[in-house]
Amino acid sequence: METGLLQRFTQLITAHTGLQIREAETDKLRHTVRSRMAEQQLFNPEAYYELLASDTAASRREWEELVLPLTIGESYFFRDSGQFSLLRQQIIPELIKRNSAARSLRIWSAGCSTGEEPYSLAILVHELLPTRSHWNIVIVGTDVNKRALAAAQCGIYRQHSLRMLDPGLRNRYFHQHRGDWELDSRYRSMVSFHPVNLLKDPFPDSTVHLADIDLILCRNVFIYFDRAAVTRVVSKFTKTLQVGGYLITGHADLHDQKPGELSIKTFPESIIYRREKARSGASQTMPLESRAAHMPSITPPSVRPLEGSPNKPVAFPQPQSSASPRAKISCTVPHTVADSSNDQATSVEDLYSQASGYADVGHYEAAIRSCQLALTRDALAEKPYYLLAQIAEVQGNIAAAKNFLKSILYLAPASVTAHLELGALYAREQDLPRAGKMLNIALELLEGLPPETVIEPFADLSAAQLLPEVQRRIEQLSHTSHRVS
Repeated sequence: METGLLQRFTQLITAHTGLQIREAETDKLRHTVRSRMAEQQLFNPEAYYELLASDTAASRREWEELVLPLTIGESYFFRDSGQFSLLRQQIIPELIKRNSAARSLRIWSAGCSTGEEPYSLAILVHELLPTRSHWNIVIVGTDVNKRALAAAQCGIYRQHSLRMLDPGLRNRYFHQHRGDWELDSRYRSMVSFHPVNLLKDPFPDSTVHLADIDLILCRNVFIYFDRAAVTRVVSKFTKTLQVGGYLITGHADLHDQKPGELSIKTFPESIIYRREKARSGASQTMPLESRAAHMPSITPPSVRPLEGSPNKPVAFPQPQSSASPRAKISCTVPHTVADSSNDQATSVEDLYSQASGYADVGHYEAAIRSCQLALTRDALAEKPYYLLAQIAEVQGNIAAAKNFLKSILYLAPASVTAHLELGALYAREQDLPRAGKMLNIALELLEGLPPETVIEPFADLSAAQLLPEVQRRIEQLSHTSHRVS
């Protein structure tokens, strides 16, 4: 298959499902397309592309088959003990108390695969609400993979899916079934399953109980979506939530998204999102990575560590010197950062996302270790250095922050963001000549870029948007210098 046609396939799949086919997955895509072509008795990939692109019943049936190998998800009961502890101790009890008059509780597990997550929620609600027979409990599991949903409705699982349960709890919730484990009917009856394409299908949709939801879980689904798809789905989630309802995602799933009407709630176990009434001009507390999506300030405000973060500054790794940019940084990585069993399979981008998730909830030591590990994979990666600089600044270690930014400039001398951030730090230290130099270099770089160029790592800032702001700041700095002189 020609590279151009393969790209058209990936674009079509992204437009139809939101799934982002990464470069490392192109061989899998080729194999999947060949397999489906053989099933359809088509010998020309262009003909198969035309089938998918057509608006016909045959096309819709074929999409149902194509997404199966592309959306195989691994799950297990009570996955992410920290988030389930937060649900058990705080979120669900709060929702039960708030809804006690209406006696209604509505929960949606989006991207539920074979059902382990919605059934875990059913078990949790059953334990927290023993009088549930007097309540209207709605728990919905949805997925684009219809075969996964069929397996979920059976409620029969292998021991691997129950690995987080000790034998006592396993025997309380399940009974043996031909060598596997079948979930008790008390919990199976609490959950309904529906096929839903998060990108294409409309919701809120009361016909499948996806309206006025109190709690949505969509965890580790957005990592497969492109950024535009994530934005669209989060907007639909927001409209589907009740005011005061919660959205829980994977730890780093929304690190580069603007929350809109969702306020960010930070807990030691996780960050979660709560739907608020639309408020114009209201400021919201934002996690570290979300703050990075805004323009760096010439004189950054003092940022307090997030709740749950260490009270004392953590030890930062020694930045690489310009003489040895490829030198590896030694680190001991805990199991929470990377399991040795899949260590080689973890990409730099995944490790950076993991580090951002840790930083968002104030777990800076774990974030630093993830950045270090990313740099052992690729010593020329810029994003881990940028996050290390942010953490250093939050912790008050300005010298370390400057060194990390200088490392970026050695690797990427044309980095607009590194020049701006260094300028902000120099201005903070009242080193106005160096601050002015950094800002003027940033201005020259911006003037030489096409207006639509995205300024990394800010996914929503273009060169055209940034240019007038940098000019204004240079003027502001010039006025400050004249007053000082």
